[in-house]
Amino acid sequence: MIISRFVIIALYIGLLSACASTPRFETANIDSSLTPARASTQSTTGQRVLWGGTIISSTNLENSTLVEVLGYPLDRKQQPKLRSTPTGRFMVSQDGYLETMDLHNGKRITVAGTITETRPGKVGQADYNYPVVNAEDMHLWSNETHEYDKPKVHFGIGVNIGL
Repeated sequence: MIISRFVIIALYIGLLSACASTPRFETANIDSSLTPARASTQSTTGQRVLWGGTIISSTNLENSTLVEVLGYPLDRKQQPKLRSTPTGRFMVSQDGYLETMDLHNGKRITVAGTITETRPGKVGQADYNYPVVNAEDMHLWSNETHEYDKPKVHFGIGVNIGL
C-alpha cells in the first residue's frame, strides 16, 4: 500500500515536471553580457549571441531575408522583456525566403546565431552600426502572451514566484 502511494506520487511529480517549460535555445558558448549596443561599437565578429526583441522591419533580398530588430533583455523563457530598457538594434540575416508578413512590425522574436559583420545604416537621420546575426535558430512569439497582458492580481492558495 505504501509502495503504491509512493509510485503514484512519483508519477504525478514526473508528469508535472514534463509539463514545465524549458528554454528553447542552447546557450553554450554565448556571452550573455554582450548586447546589440555593445556589439555595434566593438569588434565582435564570430561571437555567438542569443538576442531577442521586437521586429521593426523585414526585407527579402535575392538569396536571404534581413530583419531589423529593436533588442530587449530576455526573460528565463528566453522571451523579450518589452517593459525593460532596449539593448540596441541589430539585424538578423536568414538564408532563403521568409514570409515578411509573418515578420511584421511589433512581432516579438528571439534569435540564436553568430555575428557576421557590422553594417552601417540609419535610425531616422542618425548613423547607426547594426551588428548582423546569421540566424542558426529563430522563434517568433505569439503577441497574445505579452507580459503586460497578464493579470497583475492573482487569487488562490500557494506560492508564485515571477521573474
